[in-house]
Amino acid sequence: VGLLGEGRHANVTHIIAFHVELHRFNLDDVAHHLDIERVLALPDNQQVDGCAHSAAHFVHGFIQGEALHFNAVNLGDEVIGLDACFRSRCAVIGGDDPFDVKVVRDIIKVESVKFNMEGDDVGYIRMSSFTQQSDIGLTKAINELDKKSNGKVKGYILDLRNNPGGLLLQAVSVSDAFLEKGEVVSTRGRNPEDVERHNANKGDLTNGKPLVILINGGSASASEIVAGALQDHKRATLIGTRSFGKGSVQTIIPLGNDGAIRLTTQRYYTPAGRSIQAKGIDADIVIEQPLPPELQGKNVSTEGEANLRGHITNEGGGEEGGGSSAYVPEDRTKDVQIKAAIDLLHGVKVVTNVKPMDPKKDEKKQSN
Repeated sequence: VGLLGEGRHANVTHIIAFHVELHRFNLDDVAHHLDIERVLALPDNQQVDGCAHSAAHFVHGFIQGEALHFNAVNLGDEVIGLDACFRSRCAVIGGDDPFDVKVVRDIIKVESVKFNMEGDDVGYIRMSSFTQQSDIGLTKAINELDKKSNGKVKGYILDLRNNPGGLLLQAVSVSDAFLEKGEVVSTRGRNPEDVERHNANKGDLTNGKPLVILINGGSASASEIVAGALQDHKRATLIGTRSFGKGSVQTIIPLGNDGAIRLTTQRYYTPAGRSIQAKGIDADIVIEQPLPPELQGKNVSTEGEANLRGHITNEGGGEEGGGSSAYVPEDRTKDVQIKAAIDLLHGVKVVTNVKPMDPKKDEKKQSN
């Protein structure tokens, strides 16, 4: 991961492992093909060949216009006949001189759900993406946390920050885990009859214990479905900053052997009928992370769906938004959003740490 190797297969497997969107690459192509938003999909602390940190360098280098050093690759290409391991001459972007590294090929198991106890009575669950195993991982996390606390868990924190989304049905299952009944999400097309509704089944896995969901500008798509559903049902309190605003459904239509076309065919709606598209989900309690000195003055926010060129507007009208700070400190003790969630679950009053905008300054800004 993060290595520019001489062997074609090495690069193909590394890129697919981190879900970087592939279209078609040719030798020495400049990487304008890459979708920069996919950087958010890098799994939390996942290590492949012992250098997880290099993944960001790898993608970052491509985005800056580095040449690609492997032959033609197509989306969906099958890699066959791989050896158990190989040696490759590699270089880390931004690193020192090239060096030899032994790479062992293996199945990469991405853990989308991780969990731990915060103190003696708060269960913390981190979900980095919505994969086929997310609902199973969530169930395991709830059961294990209940055992670790001897049944004394007061409430749970579901961390969806910088979770770019994933499978729709997994978003429905995750929401269902905290609900007894009701609609989770609906998808609606151009025609009034093109409506599909997904509902929760009876059985709250946490027996109705308090739930706090953490969101930020990197929370998109399936994350917004979960946050919006549990917010509308008043099942969870949302802490953090506004989500990304990705509320549309894309359908891929094959065009024979020559490729495919991807069309936007539907929009997501929360149980209360809110469209997520280009607006996102607002936190109930807005808490922004203080930036360390090295990041102060830099843009750590996602642009949001509303700022993407050619984005689909929100048909509900009103001010579009979406996107906010995506910064999360690595040091958990400096994470004010988690601290606010823990305080709330302990019955401490939590208020926003964002100062309201001065109306006079806002009017002056608009007049200019």
